[in-house]
Amino acid sequence: EEAALVEAVGRRLGSSVERLELLEHTRGQARLVQQIIDTVPEGVIRLDHEQRIMLANPVARSYLEVLAVSCEIGSFLPSLGATSIDELLSK
Repeated sequence: EEAALVEAVGRRLGSSVERLELLEHTRGQARLVQQIIDTVPEGVIRLDHEQRIMLANPVARSYLEVLAVSCEIGSFLPSLGATSIDELLSK
């Protein structure tokens, strides 16, 4: 019984270590993608399904400062200048 318990605990620990390694790998990949997005010479904006800003690189932030009410992460983005986001996304 004790051996089975030790074996079960060992499997769980091994599984936890694998998940932590995968999480760290995923975080590293996310950092790499963020660095790429931040250095792209074009504006990159990611919106959620409710048109809230989830990501904006530095170039996009500078555009948003001129063309939008807010450029903060989590802010609703109804339009860019005089053009609605719905209209822009339908093109």
